[in-house]
Amino acid sequence: MEAKIFACFFISLFGLCCAQGSSNFREIEYEGGDESYFCAKRNRRIFSAPDFGDREENLSFEGCGIWSSRDPGNKFKQPWQIVVRVRSKSYICRGILISAQAVITPHECRDVVDHYIRTRNSNEMQIYGGDSCADTESEDGKCFARLRLLENIKVIGLKTLRKMSPHTDYFLWTTNKIKFANNLLPICLYNRDNSDDFYSSQNYYGTYFGDDAEWAEVYKPEDCCHTEEYLRFWGENINSLICTKSPCQFFLINRETQQGQTRHYLRALRSFYSTKPSGTKVCSSMDINFWLEEIISLVPDLILMPKIPSTKPKIEFRSGLSFPNCGKILTQINAAIKRPRRSTELRPTGFVFGGLDAEIGTSPWHASLTFHGKAGVTIDACGGTLISNRAIVTAAHCFFESTGGRVVQYTSNQVEVTLGKYDAEKRTEDSRQSFYPNRILVHSGYDHVTQTFEDDIALLIFDSSKVELTEMVQPACLWDQDYSISSISHKTGEVAGYGKTAEDIRATVLQKVELNIASHRNCFLQQRQFFGKFLKPTMNFCAGKPNEAATCIGDSGGGLTIYRDGRHYLRGVVSSGILKQAIINEKVETVCNPKYYSLFTDVTNYMDWIVRNVPDIQGK
Repeated sequence: MEAKIFACFFISLFGLCCAQGSSNFREIEYEGGDESYFCAKRNRRIFSAPDFGDREENLSFEGCGIWSSRDPGNKFKQPWQIVVRVRSKSYICRGILISAQAVITPHECRDVVDHYIRTRNSNEMQIYGGDSCADTESEDGKCFARLRLLENIKVIGLKTLRKMSPHTDYFLWTTNKIKFANNLLPICLYNRDNSDDFYSSQNYYGTYFGDDAEWAEVYKPEDCCHTEEYLRFWGENINSLICTKSPCQFFLINRETQQGQTRHYLRALRSFYSTKPSGTKVCSSMDINFWLEEIISLVPDLILMPKIPSTKPKIEFRSGLSFPNCGKILTQINAAIKRPRRSTELRPTGFVFGGLDAEIGTSPWHASLTFHGKAGVTIDACGGTLISNRAIVTAAHCFFESTGGRVVQYTSNQVEVTLGKYDAEKRTEDSRQSFYPNRILVHSGYDHVTQTFEDDIALLIFDSSKVELTEMVQPACLWDQDYSISSISHKTGEVAGYGKTAEDIRATVLQKVELNIASHRNCFLQQRQFFGKFLKPTMNFCAGKPNEAATCIGDSGGGLTIYRDGRHYLRGVVSSGILKQAIINEKVETVCNPKYYSLFTDVTNYMDWIVRNVPDIQGK
């Protein structure tokens, strides 16, 4: 009785209770047994299906999980088998390949892990994979356990995955890129939610290495029962277990056939096994989804489609429009004189690759920002969008500079705003208005040190109505319809700006380009590595015309406006994009890469912040 009370106290530390009124477990007695068993109820923890972005099969890695053998017991034929071996010792570690750069190994690998942690010597670590060796171990060290030494593959990292219980460790090894072959491929990570697991011996098998693979029968959640001893270690995590009848192997694999193609998925990692009073051995494995986000964050070539959260509530403006008479082009254009000069070839023009010379007065909300630094250094580096008499929306990253290992922020008396500008060389243009803002409001969520470009938005505020509205100076409207990306992903937006030409010469005339707004999925699939990290749905979105037109270096902060019902509405702020290196004038320069979409801060996510801080824009 005392032991049971102690166990209950221990379990309560994990938020459980082993009293009869427990909401998570039901107590059962096995006939002839002297221990109480607790079984999870049907409300098993549900993991949502991971989204790897792949439209057809939602695979974690292209080409993963294909194994020609129909019999899991076929010796040494699983193409994801890997051995990590210490060259100078007898230590070996068997694991499973999940990408071109990652291997998971179980807690039985402690000797190998400790050796690597102690020495951090990658040259001591050998990686074996494939099944092309006939000998168990060759004298020249090229083969081990019928696996071939993977030449030039080095361990570059090791992490212990989040513990499931105090006595269970799994390790994630990262390597340089492994070249695949027919007998060397990664297994797929499970790609569906866990609400409809198939409780059939035809779909699951347990494996650790080679001929240890055996079919496994999966218990239903309500039949997954454990003693109080195991509950002490697991806490609420016990609702994430998958229980199978013996055999108990380290890796639980799910085999699925769809559209004639059979693939194998890593479904769970074994933690422990127990024996019921009836003598039946129960193997308990933790759902791979328990670690999925952690694994993805550690493996460079595994990427999840960014989650799309709900949009914020739409702001209604008091006067209907965000500012009276906003978004109108007032200039009368003489088409015979002001017709745009088309480029004869696609060329990078700063933020506007493949753009045209804008017609005079067709972007009257565009602001040019000039930064006056120390020692008289002047930089025309960013743009912005006028949204009222007293405010300009731009990008937060424009106001920071990294010098001497530290980040310096520009002050309002260092930032000159010019409106009504068209020809950069004609400084005496009558249409120009130049002044300094009274305040620079950088969004509190922006962090220039991390360079993630989250919350990349800022406001320039004037204490009085310095701006005179003319044909050449007009505010754009703030977006006032559906905030979701689906409402604009089929539309085009206009971006204006100044930038450098292909010859690294700055354009003198305002450039304008029309860009296609992409869905979040299309954006992610275009370049998973970059957009998997920097695309933050609702915070930003993608737009461009790959290999034809894009935004790039030179005019961050400029606005993307959408034309609707005779007005131009601000929806995006130029934020970031993918760069490349090119040789210009015999020098290696970092330039824009028009092959890919660019990222724009989504103004609608910050509409409440804008309305709260701009004096002459009011919501209802």
